[in-house]
Amino acid sequence: MTEPARPRTQPFPATPPGTDPGADPGAPSGTPAAQALPETPGRTGGDRTSRTILHLALATDWHKALAHGEYRVSTIGRTLDQEGFIHASADTAQLHGVAARYYADIAEPLLVLTIDTGLLPAPVRLEVPDGAAEAFPHIYGPIPITAVIRTDPYRRPA
Repeated sequence: MTEPARPRTQPFPATPPGTDPGADPGAPSGTPAAQALPETPGRTGGDRTSRTILHLALATDWHKALAHGEYRVSTIGRTLDQEGFIHASADTAQLHGVAARYYADIAEPLLVLTIDTGLLPAPVRLEVPDGAAEAFPHIYGPIPITAVIRTDPYRRPA
């Protein structure tokens, strides 16, 4: 039996160009703020500068995490234990693409979790999934609820 291919890994960038820490995770894609991986000033996560990444979550999954102290859902119907990492997006453009591809038929309310990577105990790796042209952040461990610095209802672009 053949082992599934692992995504291609890229180093997690230290300083992205054109960052905007005030970017609205629900803003339409294509705006300048949607193209950057915002840096969080004053915090560091190991040897990298802390920044924010995004994760699209079912509201019920997030509410369960609040009761348990950590979030362990990788993607729709898959846990961290099943997938090996938690899927995330580098910016709102990626988030909207993920929502369109994988969450289009989901009627349950969705939340955008804004995660401060400097507050994560687990490593974050930018990886290019099979069949994709761009790298996505993958979180290799549970997300403590304290690392989620903001939650917003997800608004689909018009």
